[in-house]
Amino acid sequence: MTPNNAGINHVTRSTLLPLAILAPLVGSTAAAAEDPAETPFTLETPWTVRIEPVLWYPGLRGDISFAGGGDSEDNAFEVEDIDLDENEIAPAARAEIRWDRWFVRASGFTFNADETGRAGKAVDAGALAIPRGTLVDFDLSYSSFEISAGHRLWDRTLGAGGDDQVGFSFDLYGGLRYYEVDLDLETAGGSVSGDGSWIEPMIGIRLGLEITRDFSIDLNSDFGFWDAGDDASSSWNIEAGFRWELHENVDVRLGFRHLSTDLSEGSGSDEFIFDNALAGLALSVGIRF
Repeated sequence: MTPNNAGINHVTRSTLLPLAILAPLVGSTAAAAEDPAETPFTLETPWTVRIEPVLWYPGLRGDISFAGGGDSEDNAFEVEDIDLDENEIAPAARAEIRWDRWFVRASGFTFNADETGRAGKAVDAGALAIPRGTLVDFDLSYSSFEISAGHRLWDRTLGAGGDDQVGFSFDLYGGLRYYEVDLDLETAGGSVSGDGSWIEPMIGIRLGLEITRDFSIDLNSDFGFWDAGDDASSSWNIEAGFRWELHENVDVRLGFRHLSTDLSEGSGSDEFIFDNALAGLALSVGIRF
């Protein structure tokens, strides 16, 4: 009897074809079981977020004039005249979202002084006459918030990298800044108060100097101005600091900030003027993610 070779070949091909298809799949499954993935899944993003709580310790300097006492500019007195120049802790915060060379920043602070001072000389606070030596209870609430957007125009790194590289950067930004002031004075002879809120456009620059991978210096300065007749404001802000990187995502910064503002609301004898500067050391912790 002649063997049926065609049938055998048909059976062989029909049997081996599925095995040929399944072999790579079985092999890859086995390899995956024996060699589990060592790198976890990560989501790459071009965005960088930075949050920085700040403890600012400024003192107040400048002039104040209340409405109700004739021409307000002629009745201005210095904050030192009623002991309103003591340093206070002003909680503050900054946040930044950066994408490549573009960024958006927001920041703010609040400064409160609620104490009793003594008039160092005779003061006319609006319609309230304060003789020299009079005890003065003052309650000041002063806050500011700002938001800005900017672009890194220039940066350069000198050296071949490593811990000894030096880097320079230059940012330009602009935005809006808001102020709110509420001040009450009270003596045995009466009381006086003044308040107002202002918003102004501002523009500024920021310079950065990276001395080593873990240590850098930054300088930030901006100007603001707005004049709407009875509601006017102008400002100059400058801040410099030294930053130490403690971890890849955490750093500490010690700096000094000076914010000078000239705020006025009303006109003539009804004008409230707050022409002052806050200046002092600032300590902050930055967290990046």
